[in-house]
Amino acid sequence: MGFTIRVELNGTPSAAVYENLHGQLATVGMYRTIKGDSGKWYQLPNATYHTVTSQDMETVRDIAVSLANLVWKGGCEVIVTGESGSAWYLKAAGPAPQPGLGGLAALFNASTR
Repeated sequence: MGFTIRVELNGTPSAAVYENLHGQLATVGMYRTIKGDSGKWYQLPNATYHTVTSQDMETVRDIAVSLANLVWKGGCEVIVTGESGSAWYLKAAGPAPQPGLGGLAALFNASTR
């Protein structure tokens, strides 16, 4: 299965720390590029990786968290998305957003009029 992984290091890690992270993740097949249907390769946004593996989503998450914590002791946030859902390692948020037509729903409604 294919997974997209976003790894954010907390605090103010240097560019060298992120380069170390890129290298560590590449050793387990998590790359900063993704191959399109045409066969062309595309660069992913900063701190975003892609992998194709037989491992499950939670294992992919746990590997990314372990490697992030190996290169940076300031903590991390990780989210993994795949064909069957998402798995994450994130800080707790405040109260849940209130339902209603705010945000993207309001934008969508305004753009379809």
